[in-house]
Amino acid sequence: MYLLIDIGNQNAKWQFGDEKGNFPSRHSELSLNLTQSFGHLNHVAGVLFVSVADQTCTNILQNFVSAKWNVEATQITSKTEQCGVRNCYRQISELGADRWAAIIGAWSLYQSAAVIVDCGTAVTVDALNAKGEFIGGSILPGFELARDSLWRRAPGIREFYDLSPELPAQSTVEAVSSGVVYTTVGGVELLVHKYSELVGSTPKLLLTGGTCSLIAEHSSYNFEMVSNLTLIGLNVISRTFRQQSTNEQ
Repeated sequence: MYLLIDIGNQNAKWQFGDEKGNFPSRHSELSLNLTQSFGHLNHVAGVLFVSVADQTCTNILQNFVSAKWNVEATQITSKTEQCGVRNCYRQISELGADRWAAIIGAWSLYQSAAVIVDCGTAVTVDALNAKGEFIGGSILPGFELARDSLWRRAPGIREFYDLSPELPAQSTVEAVSSGVVYTTVGGVELLVHKYSELVGSTPKLLLTGGTCSLIAEHSSYNFEMVSNLTLIGLNVISRTFRQQSTNEQ
């Protein structure tokens, strides 16, 4: 059985059979977090992962996997075509593998046109047409990234954490909260509208990622919530690895 890992900028999510978990992905703590999360796992046939973190995290993970199970940790990258999906990016390697895996996951679930909104450090809006072609997608700052940029560049705005957009906004915190949330939601809605037109049919509107609840709560669109869409895609990809292994035996 394959261990599947999605390493984000701040957190990593994983799945091994029916077991799932997550942990912070900062490389200063990664070795300890890997040991705590995976120390009990046995019979790992291989590890498939996607990562948007730096190369240090990749090296730590690959060294851990080799030492722990004597197997290879394979980093998934975007391809021209895979698992029934064709990639229309001009430069295939520029497409983040986490997005590619999520797109494959969406196609495997629905076999139909879809617009996929993935909410993390960044928010991505990706479009898949009814022929299984990823036609393109857009990236905008996530809620926390937009909020934090104001802290750092505007000295009069103090740090705060809870994004609760109250209208009318009657304090600086409320003003920043409402501005960040509604600007992000509004941007997502406009992109969803544009990409829905481009795919040429009525698409599934899918919402995934750690901060997707803010989109769901404040958007006028009726999204279908799909948990861990990237891991779903990694599981689909892992079947091709299992098939290759079977053919080689």
